[in-house]
Amino acid sequence: MTGYITTQRLARIVHLPISFPQTEVQAGQSISVAAFIVGVGQRLEIRSLTLNVIRILTPSVVPVLDFTAYQTCSAGLYLGASNCSPLAFASVEGNGVAAINAFRKTVIATPGTYSVIVQNNTINVDLSVAATGAVKLYL
Repeated sequence: MTGYITTQRLARIVHLPISFPQTEVQAGQSISVAAFIVGVGQRLEIRSLTLNVIRILTPSVVPVLDFTAYQTCSAGLYLGASNCSPLAFASVEGNGVAAINAFRKTVIATPGTYSVIVQNNTINVDLSVAATGAVKLYL
């Protein structure tokens, strides 16, 4: 598409938030934050996904990772409810903030249900986590 966005085209673009307020995520657990359904002829774009590990809730414990490929905590966009092979992914080691690259958009045009999942990748530490972001759904 080139040129200006018309009023009719703008009405077919839906902005959907990803909002996960500060929540305790126990060791080894994952929480589905949002789910989006993409139909035939539709397209989903994600440019914003930020993960904030606010605090480690288990004092005086060194985190032991469950899967070495992921860091202490991660948030990602996945096809279905599975938390493997993310399409967009942000992960944090210890306390801190991480985000996906906002200058690189991830475009999904395959029909299906897509989930944003926050996962605690430790076996012995509880975390206080928040996540935010947004996707665009082109109808």
